Amino acid sequence: LCSSCAPVGARSEAAMAARRCWLVFDLNKTLATKHRRRTDASRFTMRPHVHECLRALGASGRFRLAIWTSGQLANTTPTVELLEQEAGVSFDRVLTRDDTQRASFAGAKPWDTIKPLAAVGFKDLSSVVMVDASPHKARAEERANFLFVPPWSPPEPTDGVFAALTQPLLDLADVPDVREHTANLARIAFNAVGENPPILAAE
Repeated sequence: LCSSCAPVGARSEAAMAARRCWLVFDLNKTLATKHRRRTDASRFTMRPHVHECLRALGASGRFRLAIWTSGQLANTTPTVELLEQEAGVSFDRVLTRDDTQRASFAGAKPWDTIKPLAAVGFKDLSSVVMVDASPHKARAEERANFLFVPPWSPPEPTDGVFAALTQPLLDLADVPDVREHTANLARIAFNAVGENPPILAAE
């Protein structure tokens, strides 16, 4: 039976199984914390459980992984390469400050930026999650694509955010629209450190 002749339900299930969601991760304060006086890969300290989480996501074969940092490419590349080596994953895209847009929200500083997902080629926003510790990085119309997590700074060796998020992130591979689940995942992330997620004002 040709795929085009298969029942609609079967085609939908096949499409879901073939789909690979994008999981896009911020770097500083999300996956790691930056030490400003260092210039090589050691300038970042990795957050607890990040390697294990990325390894599980990569091993599933159901996701495309990406990094999107507001830092410069030259400062980001050594850390991304080390993270790939230590976690055993490959990032399909690495986006940097050059891919951001200048922020225009009230009170924005000249250096503040946003991360417009559709503008950099993420067209099917039902299958894109941006994991970030900075709520102001989201465009209002793409806010549901953002999974906000508590910002991390060492020493916090007991931080369990990515341990708590690993299975819920894996479960996103089987949902039709990831935007319906990011708010719940944010609650899981903040509950892992005994906090509540931020209440974001409407724009």
